Amino acid sequence: MNNRKNGTINVLEDRLRAADERLLREPLIQDALKAYRMLENEGCDMDVAQGYIVRAVKHKSGNHGPRFYGPPTGQRISRQLRRTTQLLKKLAKRIEGLREIWGFKKHMMEADAYHVPEQLWSIAQRVSSISTKGFQEWHPQREALLDLLDLVRRSTGRYHYGEVSLLLNAEQIQRAVALRFDVDSLKMIVQRDRQRQMHGWKVIELPESTSRSEEPNYFA
Repeated sequence: MNNRKNGTINVLEDRLRAADERLLREPLIQDALKAYRMLENEGCDMDVAQGYIVRAVKHKSGNHGPRFYGPPTGQRISRQLRRTTQLLKKLAKRIEGLREIWGFKKHMMEADAYHVPEQLWSIAQRVSSISTKGFQEWHPQREALLDLLDLVRRSTGRYHYGEVSLLLNAEQIQRAVALRFDVDSLKMIVQRDRQRQMHGWKVIELPESTSRSEEPNYFA
């Protein structure tokens, strides 16, 4: 028999009965059912929540980005950016040397190339400021957990870490997966996500351009 609360079906209990009614006698499962009903009564859409729970449990933790996006890696791109920056600075120095040749200034101005060295220095600075942080990062389990916790917070006004961990662990019992979600780990995920967002919006003041006299000699 379906357990109805406020006109909705308790999906978790139905799934447990379909899988194995003996699970309903487990203390953790009983606590998870109470958590389910409590969140449902506070206005949380448990159909959506259950989707996030399944996603979080079926994905292993870790970065899945390289598997789906393939090469090149962020480290490889960083090396390419450094080499490109060095090449641009080398070209700027070389063209500066041509510009300093007596009588050649007129020819560069006619070709609208007199300010090419400054343009190359500017491009080199912009290329060197490109960051690869976060490139190829995809953590489906972490994203599902954050989506779940955000849904609970928006619906009830609180994260309800304890109740969420009960629901996650109940899902893991059904899938015969070792328990690993606890209140502290969920809090840590939210805390780190806040730190990433704050860092992403932080305005970083770049240092002034290094004077050309201080640039390394690439022709040595």
